[in-house]
Amino acid sequence: KKHIDATMLKALVVFALVALVSADLYMHNPPGANNRNRGTGGAVTNNARLCNTQNNNNGGYCWGPKMTFYAGSLLRIEWTNQHSCGPSDKIDCQLVIQYMCQPLDESGNALDQWQVRDGVTTNTIPDDEATFNQPTNEQDLYEIFEYGMNEGYWYYQGCKTRRRNEGLLILDQDVNGNTARHTRQNNNGNRRGFECPEERDYYPYWHPTPWKDIAVLVSNKDRCPFFQSNSFNVMGKGICYSSDSDEQTS
Repeated sequence: KKHIDATMLKALVVFALVALVSADLYMHNPPGANNRNRGTGGAVTNNARLCNTQNNNNGGYCWGPKMTFYAGSLLRIEWTNQHSCGPSDKIDCQLVIQYMCQPLDESGNALDQWQVRDGVTTNTIPDDEATFNQPTNEQDLYEIFEYGMNEGYWYYQGCKTRRRNEGLLILDQDVNGNTARHTRQNNNGNRRGFECPEERDYYPYWHPTPWKDIAVLVSNKDRCPFFQSNSFNVMGKGICYSSDSDEQTS
């Protein structure tokens, strides 16, 4: 058997629409959290907890105990599109299905600096090296950390210092910054967990990313060769650090 935390799957199997389209997509299996955790209200308590789902605040499933899957079994993935998507000359749609692996050290243990988890609070993880890995004070069977985390702390630090790709389409939006935090859909550079807004809003991303592609569903099959050849699964991408600057280039 292979044991996988239920809400970790919610976070790791992520559906993201490509640039310029609001998500409005609801995961049912594995259950999509939509930034929920252990809140008790009908609406999402904090829609900046882990990521920008761009969904209705009443969507999503609350935290639950671990789910168990047999190695080699098939996982059925189910979701609902709020907007139309299909072969039509009036619709252009791509659905990108991705997952994330837990980085391990040489001994096979989860790296403390990047330990994917649910956390116990609905508060957003602090952008602070001293506190983002704060242990929880609650007596909990499943969690040892206070805050939920998908992308790691240092991944987001790179996003904050990396210049945005000025070749990406922004249409008539005023982008109020020059880092990868600033995009057409996030022009003020707002933070949601440690998600990098430029990576979220544009696919395929031009920079290394922790997300792995499962499939890209398209309404125009002519785009399949482009997505197949530019997926980070097959196209290597690297990072260069300047010796006299914290700024990244790719």
